[in-house]
Amino acid sequence: MELARGAFDCDELEYSIFGGTPSVHQKITIQFFSGENILGYAKVTGSEAIRSLFHHESRLLDSLERMKIQGIPRCLYCGQLQSGMDVFLQSTVKTRHSFSPSRWTSLHEAYLSDLARKTAVDVAFESSDFYQSLAALKHMIPLLPQEYSSLIEPPLSRLIAIYSGSQCRFSALHADFTPWNMFIQSGSLFVFDWEYGRLSYPPMLDRYHFHIQQAITVAHLSADEIRRGIERKHWFSADDLNSYLLDIISRFVGRENGGLSESLRSALDIWTKLLM
Repeated sequence: MELARGAFDCDELEYSIFGGTPSVHQKITIQFFSGENILGYAKVTGSEAIRSLFHHESRLLDSLERMKIQGIPRCLYCGQLQSGMDVFLQSTVKTRHSFSPSRWTSLHEAYLSDLARKTAVDVAFESSDFYQSLAALKHMIPLLPQEYSSLIEPPLSRLIAIYSGSQCRFSALHADFTPWNMFIQSGSLFVFDWEYGRLSYPPMLDRYHFHIQQAITVAHLSADEIRRGIERKHWFSADDLNSYLLDIISRFVGRENGGLSESLRSALDIWTKLLM
């Protein structure tokens, strides 16, 4: 608590504690406020794996700030307390008037366009974060049930062949660009929880995550219904859709340490059917 008082320069702090979303990376989240003013948030863990995510997010936010990205938190502290627990403390501009839009707006499009422009980098494909994700998935394919591996391997091989040996204009990816990780305040979009973000991916893939995750978790649409909706978007690209799907499959399968939970199997059923 002393750490938070110093970071927010506030003697009288109130707080709310959230248990976090159940997952392999579940962590405690604390909201700090004083009266009507929301001051910031802390993530707390005793897990070594989640500790690594805290440090990754801290470094990423510092990089994005240097690139003049607006609407992101500032890392106020990232480290270990005497108790042995690790803390990631961050700022916010959230107020009690902020709201999280459930539908795609021009603010979302402008935010990702700005992110793509300001973080653009020319990088050899094999040196990119995107390649690392695809290479990891290729390594994991033999460990997956045939029902999934037979659908993943062909588009994965095609995509690697398309990019192999080339210089790519890639940019930053949030990787969990959903309504529950953002809000609108005073007409501007603020995006948080960058713990899975990376700096060298095909631009604008976060569009696919927003729409597909909404379709799965909120609208409960089938794979066919999701595909029809995505294909109607003016920005739709089969290669970009496959890029998004193969990346999220790689990250989620990698998190499970060789096992497939019931919730991951349910997601894989949809993601693999959407591959083109």
